[in-house]
Amino acid sequence: MASPSKGDDDQLLVQRKSYARVLTLNRPKQLNALSFHMVSRLLEIFSEDEENSDIKLVVVKGNGRAFCAGGDVATVARDASKVPCNVVRIADDLMILQGDSKSEWS
Repeated sequence: MASPSKGDDDQLLVQRKSYARVLTLNRPKQLNALSFHMVSRLLEIFSEDEENSDIKLVVVKGNGRAFCAGGDVATVARDASKVPCNVVRIADDLMILQGDSKSEWS
């Protein structure tokens, strides 16, 4: 994956509180619209937590006045062009997480 640009690591704040993980979407000026980096990081965290029996609760919240405005299409397209080999894998993984057994991308 391409290295995160300056500020990417601040887009998703991660806290561990005993048996819980608190994830804060942190792009309040963009109404917490999801960037490619955020989606990739969320997928990593969800996969890690699924295999970690110590995590019993995951809370996702938004910083600012909106929880999440959806996907930031311009940012996702720009960032995805930097790592084209990961786009299909991540799209497949997200579709599987949503309950689709077969991806449209395969």
